[in-house]
Amino acid sequence: MTSENPCVRCGYCCKYMMVIIVSDPDKGISEDNIEFKDGDGEPCKYLQGEVGSHVCAIHDRSWYPDTPCANYHCKNGIGNYILAREGVTCG
Repeated sequence: MTSENPCVRCGYCCKYMMVIIVSDPDKGISEDNIEFKDGDGEPCKYLQGEVGSHVCAIHDRSWYPDTPCANYHCKNGIGNYILAREGVTCG
């Protein structure tokens, strides 16, 4: 995340973003190890924690910077909106 668009760990993108994710983290990124996350509101299987403190279980993998998730930037403050709606403060 950039300083202009820091992740506030609301979990929104991990529930509603349509993205391709790895099936088995131990195998890394390859054509035969991907699945489609359809953004239907169900959390990504790697999302852990609660609103305001969500983390990705695979963000420390060496290949993670090459994923769409690592390159997503919170747009228009949606994360801050989600946190405010949930009554969660960070910092």
